[in-house]
Amino acid sequence: MVEAIFGLVGVLLGGTLTWLQTVYSTRQQRVAELDKRRHDERVRWIEHKRDVFVGLQTTARAWSRCLTEACLESLNGRAGDISLVDSARELEDRFRAHRYDLDILSGRKVSEAAFEVGKRLEMLSEAIGLTTDRNTLYPSGPRISSRDDLETRVREIKRLRVAMVVAMREEINAPMLIAP
Repeated sequence: MVEAIFGLVGVLLGGTLTWLQTVYSTRQQRVAELDKRRHDERVRWIEHKRDVFVGLQTTARAWSRCLTEACLESLNGRAGDISLVDSARELEDRFRAHRYDLDILSGRKVSEAAFEVGKRLEMLSEAIGLTTDRNTLYPSGPRISSRDDLETRVREIKRLRVAMVVAMREEINAPMLIAP
């Protein structure tokens, strides 16, 4: 009888230990899967954000160059090149499209930096006479009358673009919280 009780206790104890081992191993597996999911999600978001950031940055640079070229032509007394005007408007539209994505995907600091860059580019556009219905929201100040004035404005835009890149890098490298 005692042997039967010891046998029963042994079977129960063995079964319990096997069950606990299975529960523990399943839990470890779930934790590992959750960690992998978090990592994959972070990588996916970073890649998506990086694509939007690169698109916005390259468009801002191209728009700035296009406006600078148009302004230099104007300062040199040459008639405005229609293709430059069309390019500037196309780049402005592309910049705005990237800004919409950016506002959805990124944090406040990056959005504010991108807003400032866009605002200054619109002001430069208006200051050289390339007005659209969109860029009349911000007074551009006086028209650009010299290369020095143009260089000052372009330097300010470049400074703002660099600040935007810094904010983007900070956001890409910041830890991300993803719900389980």
